[in-house]
Amino acid sequence: MKPLGRGGVGDLDREVEELILGKRRIREVRVRPINTEEVINRELSKFAKSWASRCAEPLQDYCRNVLMRLSRYFTQDSIASLLNEALSRGLSIEAVVIMLSQCNLIYCDDGLIRNYLDTGRVDINQLLQTLQSQGITMSPEELRAIIEGQYVRRPSNRFAWLPRFIRRAF
Repeated sequence: MKPLGRGGVGDLDREVEELILGKRRIREVRVRPINTEEVINRELSKFAKSWASRCAEPLQDYCRNVLMRLSRYFTQDSIASLLNEALSRGLSIEAVVIMLSQCNLIYCDDGLIRNYLDTGRVDINQLLQTLQSQGITMSPEELRAIIEGQYVRRPSNRFAWLPRFIRRAF
């Protein structure tokens, strides 16, 4: 087995001589610069969408936005480990994301999150206040159903594309 091709070292010597003497031109390749910020944003968006898809429908956009913001401050692994811990204990991801939404680069009180992960209890009123301070209105019953895992998704109408008089027949 010859690692340098059929001619072995002789081919390599010939190519080096041609390069030195200028007989062979080296082909120039245009390289497009990579926008690292765009690549990072794409990666963060992919991470946030993957976790937000597991949240209940009314809070999916909120979860995605919070996770995008948090992943700029903290590593994706640390956020994912908290969310995985909540999942493994059968707790609500939405509650953890709402509590994490109060974290920023300067201050993050993870005592509430740890207490929730250890005991499984959370103050619904505090979560509602957090949501309302960020412009999301939701009834306490709906939030409680989401956190307890009893939230029922609205059934999608498979026949929405049909005219109404035909849908009534079904």
